[in-house]
Amino acid sequence: MSRPPSLAERQRAVADFNTRHAVGDAFWAYKGLRGENPIACVLRTPAELLSGHTPVAWLDGVSGCIALTHLEPRLVAEGHCDVCSQPIKGPDLCATDVDMGPCHAACLEGSPVVDLDTGEPLPESAARTYRWDSLPETGDGAAT
Repeated sequence: MSRPPSLAERQRAVADFNTRHAVGDAFWAYKGLRGENPIACVLRTPAELLSGHTPVAWLDGVSGCIALTHLEPRLVAEGHCDVCSQPIKGPDLCATDVDMGPCHAACLEGSPVVDLDTGEPLPESAARTYRWDSLPETGDGAAT
């Protein structure tokens, strides 16, 4: 029978994670058994020690926090659309999908914009689009 990690070991796990990963990095999160039903998500904040006992991270695409032991880095092919697998080039109009990352805006056309906490569609909401080589734009094409 193994002993639980000490406070120093848990603090080191948080520090090590934050050294290796940055906000915006892509991960697979497992709410249940690791390896089953992965959720594609993106790191929202640096890791922390939750209530002094569990190393966790907060991620876009997942409600609540996830223990660091239930996260696996997700390799994202930058510069390619995950929907059509075609390269994303400088002037291409893009939108970011929570599960897939940057995609051609046309490939996501018709997909609902949803509340990340509830999954409910947000009526009258348009996806934020941007040129791959430019600043993000609002849904109506105006620069933000």
